[in-house]
Amino acid sequence: MDNIQQITQSKAGNIMPIPIPMGDSDQTEVFDLGGNLETISVEGYYTSDSVANTKTKVDALLALFDGSQDTAISLITDQTGTLSVKIADVSITWSIGDTPTSVVANYGIKLLRST
Repeated sequence: MDNIQQITQSKAGNIMPIPIPMGDSDQTEVFDLGGNLETISVEGYYTSDSVANTKTKVDALLALFDGSQDTAISLITDQTGTLSVKIADVSITWSIGDTPTSVVANYGIKLLRST
């Protein structure tokens, strides 16, 4: 991934609250049913001197998200170290670059930490 601008990591529990009928919130039972889930969001951009070159970079990213993620991929950055992840979501926003023949593809990727 080129030109990473932001990495956001979050961890959330899979808890289920069960309020007590006719009871106040301090009487709510909360059960941890599924452990924790870690989400990593990566945002950045691709750019080059031509639309075709930028599209090649975008196509390589989209090829990782091919619908059959049997094995995890490695996310390696200075900030996160090496993490095994699977891709949950990819978004691409195309915009005009500095010159009429250049183009910028901003990307956002939502990753889930995996084994």
